[in-house]
Amino acid sequence: MPSIYFTVEITFIIQKSTQVVIKEGVLLDVASLDVYSIEIKDEGRLVFNQGHDINIKTRGIFVKNYGQLVIGSDTCRHTDNVHIQLEGTRTIDRKSLGPEGEKFIAVTDNGSLQIHGEDRVAWTKLSGTVERFNASAENVYYRHLDTSNAELKTAQDGFGVHILDADLEFLSYDVFNMPLTVSRVNRGMLKMANKLNEVEMGQVVSISLQNRWYRPEGGDYADFYKIIEELVGMEEGELLLRKQTEFDAFSLLFVVGGSYDQSLDHQIGKREAEAKSSLIYNNKKITAVSHVRPYRNQNSYVDLRVLNPDVGFPEIMVTHDIRSWRAGDEILFTSTDYAFDHGEVRTIKEITGEKSFTITHELNYRHFGEIESGVDMRGEVALLSRNIKISGVMQRGCPEENENCDNKPKHTDTYGGHIKIFDSFHSVVIQGAEMFFMGQTIDEGFYPIHFHMCKNITGKTAVVKRNSIHHTYRRAITIHGTFGTSVEAPGVQLTENVAYWTLGHSFFLEDGAESATILRRNLGAETRNVNNDFVTDRSKATTYWITNPKTVMIDNVAAGSEGFGMWYTFPLEPVGMSKGLAYKYEEAKHTALWTFDNNVVHSNEKGGLNFDFILQDDDGHIAACMRYETRQDPFDENSPGVKVQLNRLTAYKNLDINVWLRGGWFELYQLSSAESKKGLQLARGSTQSMYVTKSIFVGRSEGNSEDSSYPGGITPTEQGQILGTVFHDGPTYFKSCWFTGFDNDDTYISGAIGFAPKQKSESSVVSSVSDMRFGFIDGEGGNRVFDGLVDNSIQGIGEFNVDESATFQDADGSVTRCPLDSEWKGPVQLVKPGVHALTDKCVYRDNWNMAVCNDRYGKVSVQPKGFFPGTTLNNFDQSGQMRRRSFDDDTEIYVEDATNQKQPEYMVMLGRDEYYYEFQYTEEFPRIVRLLGFGVEKNRSVVVGACLPEDVTKDDFKVFIKTPDDIEFGADQMKYVDTMEEVASDTSMRKLYFKDRMVYFRLSSKKVRNEHWDRSDNDHCPGAFCPRVVIHTYKKMKYTPCFTTTDEQMSNSKVMESVEDLDCTLPASEPESDWGARDTLASEDGSWGQWSGWSECCNEAGGDVVERTRYRLCDDPAPRGSGADCSGESIQKGPCPYGCAVDGELSGWSGYSDCYCDGNAVGSTGVRKKIQECVGVANGGKYCKGDVVRYAICRNKCGTRGDDAVDGVLSQWSEWTDCFCDGIAEGSRGASTRTRTCEGTANYGDFCAGTFESVRHCDADCVPDQ
Repeated sequence: MPSIYFTVEITFIIQKSTQVVIKEGVLLDVASLDVYSIEIKDEGRLVFNQGHDINIKTRGIFVKNYGQLVIGSDTCRHTDNVHIQLEGTRTIDRKSLGPEGEKFIAVTDNGSLQIHGEDRVAWTKLSGTVERFNASAENVYYRHLDTSNAELKTAQDGFGVHILDADLEFLSYDVFNMPLTVSRVNRGMLKMANKLNEVEMGQVVSISLQNRWYRPEGGDYADFYKIIEELVGMEEGELLLRKQTEFDAFSLLFVVGGSYDQSLDHQIGKREAEAKSSLIYNNKKITAVSHVRPYRNQNSYVDLRVLNPDVGFPEIMVTHDIRSWRAGDEILFTSTDYAFDHGEVRTIKEITGEKSFTITHELNYRHFGEIESGVDMRGEVALLSRNIKISGVMQRGCPEENENCDNKPKHTDTYGGHIKIFDSFHSVVIQGAEMFFMGQTIDEGFYPIHFHMCKNITGKTAVVKRNSIHHTYRRAITIHGTFGTSVEAPGVQLTENVAYWTLGHSFFLEDGAESATILRRNLGAETRNVNNDFVTDRSKATTYWITNPKTVMIDNVAAGSEGFGMWYTFPLEPVGMSKGLAYKYEEAKHTALWTFDNNVVHSNEKGGLNFDFILQDDDGHIAACMRYETRQDPFDENSPGVKVQLNRLTAYKNLDINVWLRGGWFELYQLSSAESKKGLQLARGSTQSMYVTKSIFVGRSEGNSEDSSYPGGITPTEQGQILGTVFHDGPTYFKSCWFTGFDNDDTYISGAIGFAPKQKSESSVVSSVSDMRFGFIDGEGGNRVFDGLVDNSIQGIGEFNVDESATFQDADGSVTRCPLDSEWKGPVQLVKPGVHALTDKCVYRDNWNMAVCNDRYGKVSVQPKGFFPGTTLNNFDQSGQMRRRSFDDDTEIYVEDATNQKQPEYMVMLGRDEYYYEFQYTEEFPRIVRLLGFGVEKNRSVVVGACLPEDVTKDDFKVFIKTPDDIEFGADQMKYVDTMEEVASDTSMRKLYFKDRMVYFRLSSKKVRNEHWDRSDNDHCPGAFCPRVVIHTYKKMKYTPCFTTTDEQMSNSKVMESVEDLDCTLPASEPESDWGARDTLASEDGSWGQWSGWSECCNEAGGDVVERTRYRLCDDPAPRGSGADCSGESIQKGPCPYGCAVDGELSGWSGYSDCYCDGNAVGSTGVRKKIQECVGVANGGKYCKGDVVRYAICRNKCGTRGDDAVDGVLSQWSEWTDCFCDGIAEGSRGASTRTRTCEGTANYGDFCAGTFESVRHCDADCVPDQ
């Protein structure tokens, strides 16, 4: 490669204002370069030389027009330090260098960006719990924050000075105030200097900055610095305080006449700064701390600790070989409790073994490191330091031009650097780099790494791997309008990246067009809300924001956010600039997710995994209820469903809920859930059902439940309930699941299986469970079921405190285990213990507040659908009552009351011919009301009556009915009968009985519900359609209830024997070894899968291309845990052996031939023939489809037709031939033919007329790869 060396002499010529243009090969061989901009184009290459560190400052770097920026390669990693600092300020004209803005690296127009830093372990997990700093007497000999001096002048600016004697006994603590004016600063420095002059040999002194030190112009600080340097024994100029600016943290610790340590932490670009310095003296560890939070004096502090050295330098044990890490590296410990921001950054002191190291300072929080009860709750430990650094150069405080100084984060410059890859880039690989102070909070489109509208990148390399991206002001990695076509031909590939302390959604798929994005083993932590134009960034900042179902998610971790860990939300079609790309309208909502395997979500405030809502626009507005319903063909509503399997998800310590899904034919397989108010809640999004198999649910763990109050635990004010799984509307089905840790105490009410509090939807009567196991004895060590409280004794449970008709089926008795009737063959139904739902086939479980019944139940849903003027759904009172009556005993009346419920559902017994039900509203009757019978099927029907307005006649209303057989009966097809018995025996649903304002009908079906496990159509009713009755009233009439009720009729007191009377103990049991996700780092080396086919030798415009590409993935299997990646090429490129494929066209029919008699015409009066051919097919194009040979009759050519003439008959078509490549098929992918003949012609009968040969395209891969 031709090279030009930047030398020391040339740096005198290059000025700050120089705009460097590189059009040939340049080897960068200088220690520093400070220029206005760098443009690499016209096949120019800028290659960073090895051998010494390099620092670059610039406002922007362009890589375009086949230019290349190269720092190392995949096979020769760059091992020296590189720091690219991006400068610039936010001005009115924020795009002075072009659309890229300022502070950027931009890649476009066939440019290539190749960054290959050292290959180091990106992150690992703890292999044992790391306890937080223990301030016990045996560990702590002195701690400033535990003394009364800690409150001394904490709001003042200046320095706190501690003096200890040689035995480390406390002597004095003074605060030297140095506020804003020169005179006051000078007085403070003088007082402090005088104090320091009093210290004696062997004494220990700490100097820690408190709040800030503002040095006004005109002050003379040189003598002050010199006094400290001489006292400490430093060389002149060595004191880091000389480099301190207004809000930086600074600490200095020294032994007079002995050793010293100092630390300076710049606040620029961060919310706060913390400096720590440490010494070992007299076999004790001494640590001085300066913690500065600008403009928040109450959050700033200084500290001095004298510690037992055994706790002062904690040794950390991890799961991976981390010998690629070094002393001095910064590492992140993720939060393992409920607080998203309890992650901690520390510095490695020493690598002590293959999987162990010590850190320079103790930890403030406990970091759990165990797999307990099948849930891997080991905290992550991530490397933040890299040898290649890319950062924005930040200003002090918050410049006014940022226009966001009153928003989060306050008082901070949020105009960071950014890397932007545009359409037509050639290749991008960024690996082994550290990026910080990147992204721009206010302005859209400027993110740390941003693939912007690159569209279809099949055939290109776009890899971001093993990078550290932290302290950013807008996201970490954004994929926008950039996509691939398949797993083998992917879009952007994100692997083993660490994102920490990011504002707004972190790993961000923007508009919904980002198909074939691969996310593998990435880690995101401390994702923070931020005020900007993207709505969900403000209150629900999410670590992984996924807007396209064709996304691969394997081994990723979301370890702390103010919103959700992972959020799947699809638009109906791509929004914003991506509209029209990648997929069509409503395709996403009918497309099955690609791989979701072994992901982890923990310590997120809103929830762990959230699958719901529709993305409405590119501003992040969302609409409720994603109606996700997968199909094999997304555009065919009759196409079979496709199961979406979410494999081995681990979710713990997510405050509100671990997993919320609105589906969709989902199966949660080997889920591990622990430590959340609600472990799992599945909501109905379509007629497809959802399943949970081989999963583990832990309420409170033994090892990771250290704290009893937020953020270490759940407070009563945050709801006071812990539920393993929550039945929502459903139906949902559970099989082979294990629950443990669901016992009550003074703070929590717990249940392994429960029902959603404060919800307005009600559980499905056909949801069921089987093969359930529990790690506790019911009633002693926990509750298998919890129905929701019947009062408001626990805070946070309000008006909709319980599901009033809570229910599910215990299909095999594994939950209830107390058969009441040995003859009973159906599932056991759990119901609320209201008298309306109970019979002598029920028993009561006191600790569940549920009844266990050997009966089949359904629900009648009452839904107002039309209103008279002045009334809407919002102001219509849906309060009502349903009473159960007996045909045999008119006094046996039990009532279910639904007050202030939205579309209430009333429990009814099915197939019990002795009962019927009557419904009434309590306040008014709507113009139109619909009643649906959930759970109704063949031989399980119910008779229901509806109370109509006063003085109503048959002419004032009409009844319409639609059956599960999809038969709709209009009002003129309904038949009124004279007795209730006729309605009760009706199988057609067409009979009505009207008496005393009550109209009665029968909800029934001739079909049987599909109850097979693992089907998309296990809905409430057969064929996903429940019988429904619609009542229209044609004028508004006075309405009063038809019946009154007594307290006894509505009692919720138990009216059956207690289960305790049956001596039915529910024992503890253990799960199978393959239940739950368990070890999320189980190691396995990767192995290559098969090569894909070659890419087309034709571009989108129909022009020939010179080079083609094929791919293979390291996925057979993919590497897992500490397993090795595949070695070798993942992409191969080669010359195209041919041009664009050209499809064949039929030539058009020839004219008919002359009439002839021989050949196949023998015995006939004659025949004529015409043909057409497939022409023009080439380079693997499609062969033609159509008829190619036809015959027509001609007479008196071969002989005269006699009385005994026999006309020919066309035979059946032959089978299509196997696909062939030679002969007529040459040049195509393949062709197939079929023929038929004219049979039986004799004595000059007529020959057959019609088509005798057809052809069609098929694929035999006739065009060779080489």
